[in-house]
Amino acid sequence: MFRFLVVGIAVAWLGPTASAQAPIPDTLVKAKRAYMVNEAGDIGRFDALANELRKWGRFELVSDPERADVVFVFGKGVKGHVATASNGNMMMAPIVRVSLEIRDRKDNALLWSDEAPPVRGAQKLVSHLRERFEGEEKKRP
Repeated sequence: MFRFLVVGIAVAWLGPTASAQAPIPDTLVKAKRAYMVNEAGDIGRFDALANELRKWGRFELVSDPERADVVFVFGKGVKGHVATASNGNMMMAPIVRVSLEIRDRKDNALLWSDEAPPVRGAQKLVSHLRERFEGEEKKRP
């Protein structure tokens, strides 16, 4: 009985498979050019995100929003707190996350949203987006 419980927990922990994930909207799949907005106020991580997107090469990053198909909005915020103890003192520490929203430039519709811890966050955000695109390409004719 215990072995089955451990396997079930391990499978559940792995998360949904590519086939169980929602499809990427056509607007995002067809997009070629992206304009970037830094709502996080963190230029270092914003630059890291731009560099990761350039390495991938899927989108041309443009400096004029009117030339873009989509807008990449980079954000950062506190998503909760965790209690920590040190030398008998209890403290609350913030759980900080970076986020990426991709919006349709024409109507501001949300096409994609993801978040990650700030450490190597840009790499994680782009890696996850890239994996989803690759999975989507396999499903489409």
